[in-house]
Amino acid sequence: MPWVETQLGFAYVHDPTFAYRTFLVPGVDLRLSSLRLSGSGWFALNDDNARLRVEAAHRFIGPGTADGPRAADGSFLEIEGALTHHRYTSDDFSITTGEVSLKGRLDLAHLGRTLRGSFAEMGWGIAIEGYRHGRRPLEGNELLIPRFAFGAYLGHAGYPRGEAKVVYDHRHDGVVGGAKLPGLGSGVPGHFGLEGRLHASPRWGLLADVKAGSAYVGRLALLFRPGDSP
Repeated sequence: MPWVETQLGFAYVHDPTFAYRTFLVPGVDLRLSSLRLSGSGWFALNDDNARLRVEAAHRFIGPGTADGPRAADGSFLEIEGALTHHRYTSDDFSITTGEVSLKGRLDLAHLGRTLRGSFAEMGWGIAIEGYRHGRRPLEGNELLIPRFAFGAYLGHAGYPRGEAKVVYDHRHDGVVGGAKLPGLGSGVPGHFGLEGRLHASPRWGLLADVKAGSAYVGRLALLFRPGDSP
C-alpha cells in the first residue's frame, strides 16, 4: 500500500429533499506499516452543506506499507474508528457520528482456483449519532453499520491495474441514505452501489462510484500517490 494517497473529486447528488446537488470531495490517506489515518470532506457548491470525516485504522493482517512484511494477496482484516460531522446549515440541523467497525476482505482463490482474481468483503460495526436541530436539546441514536461487497481485481502486473466491486451498505446517514421501497419495508434496507478504481501509473489513478438509496449519487475523483509509492 502507498505511504500517502490523495484524492480530489466532484460528486453529483440527486435528492428531492435537499437543495444541494454538486459537491467538491477532497481526501487523504496516510499509512505507516499497519496503521492508517484518513480524512475527507464533502463540500456543497450550491448550498451551505458540509460533511467532514476522520478515520483511524489498524490492520491485523494484509497488505501494508513497504516497511512491513509483504502480503501474499489482497486479503485483510482491520479495525476502524471514525468521527463524522455533517452540517446542514441551510436546514438548521447537524449530525455528529462516532463509530467503530471490524472490516475484512478474503481473496476467493482460497476457496477455489476458478475464483482467482475475485474477492468478498464484510464489515460489522456500530455507530452512536447525535442530532442537533436548531436550539433544541441534542438527540441521540444508535446505528448498526454492516457492509458487504463482491468484486474483482483489474489488470495484472504493471499498469493499468485496479479493482471494481458491488456494494451493499446498511448505513442510512450521509447523502445517500437508505433505500426507498413501496410498502412496510421502506426505510429498512440501506443503499447499494458500484465502486471502482484504476491506476494508470504508480502515481496517478481514477476513482469512480455510483450509489442508490433515498438519493442517487455519482462521484469521480483523481488519485495521486506522491514519492516512491508502489
